[in-house]
Amino acid sequence: CCSSIPFAPAKDLIVDVPVDPSGFVDVYIDDMIALCVETAGSGNATRLPAAVLMAIHAASRPLAPHEPLPRDPMVMKRKLAAEAGPAECKVILGWAFDFRRMTVALPKNKFLTWTEGLEHMLASGRTSAKNLESTIGRLTHMSMVIPNVHHFLSRLRDLLWRAKRRHWIPLSPACADDIR
Repeated sequence: CCSSIPFAPAKDLIVDVPVDPSGFVDVYIDDMIALCVETAGSGNATRLPAAVLMAIHAASRPLAPHEPLPRDPMVMKRKLAAEAGPAECKVILGWAFDFRRMTVALPKNKFLTWTEGLEHMLASGRTSAKNLESTIGRLTHMSMVIPNVHHFLSRLRDLLWRAKRRHWIPLSPACADDIR
């Protein structure tokens, strides 16, 4: 995803981004977001994946010299190599991040699935409570990147409340416009 842009000196950013010269790792359940700046002689890009492994090992190692319960290692090295290593493009929490272009997008498979569901709902002119719950959940997920999407959810939530008493409910023109 990033190979079409040649490397070049970075331009100044519009915002001030604090940079930790040692790097930074954040964890959300099983997604690891590891970032570092590679400067001449720092070795940060080499140490970054090892730092994630070491943190997991330190958190899960036996606490007593003779641990009464045996533990399997928590580290899945193949998964961590794929997810926690340095990369310019990563899928994190269901979003495709391109750190070179500084963009966030839905991965293509999600985009196609979500679009197909919305098009089917619009074409049929009706929906079910289960389908509305799924659609509202997806659009709420999208609101992490596009906060203004919340404005378009109020009529869909009202439709969901009414749809829970029926098997199918017709889409109002206003709800269809919100989905479009």
